Amino acid sequence: MSRLCTVVFGVLSLAFVGAHCGAAQGGASTGPAPDFSLRTTTGESFRLGDHLEREVIVLTFWTSFCPSCRTELTNFDGLYQELRDEGLLVVAVALDSPDTVSDVRTIAERLGFTFPVVLDEESTVAGLYNPRGATPFTVLIDREGRRVWSHEGFVAGDAEDIEARIRELLAEGSGEAGDASGGGGGAQ
Repeated sequence: MSRLCTVVFGVLSLAFVGAHCGAAQGGASTGPAPDFSLRTTTGESFRLGDHLEREVIVLTFWTSFCPSCRTELTNFDGLYQELRDEGLLVVAVALDSPDTVSDVRTIAERLGFTFPVVLDEESTVAGLYNPRGATPFTVLIDREGRRVWSHEGFVAGDAEDIEARIRELLAEGSGEAGDASGGGGGAQ
């Protein structure tokens, strides 16, 4: 019995670590993107509805104590700087609790993020988009205001895949894409 408990505990531990520490998983989380308003790290109000149906939006859920989140956010910042004039918006949704929320602004400033960083201290937005509270967790929203793809984790190779999906969505909205399904379509 003891050996069985050890094996079960080990499997559950691996599942938890994979879900919360950067294991890659794509997923279908489609449908209309719910609106929300949150405070930014600079104290301003950010409302997603001001951007829905106008821009391709990357919502990325993270915490200040997640190393793979910082890597992903740094990648997104470069992409945002390159593509924001084409209609890309990146929004980093910090899931830090009140105990660590002060670290969010420090990290965002130190790493020089140029996109909005919002604070979801009560996990209300996570409940809408990322109910498991996984980090990092990315949601892509098209120019029609629909969630078209989500991805849990960030490992080697993810940046290229996510960038290709973002560029495809930007091309769809500008009328430049031929068959924008990319062989896989929306939610994968």
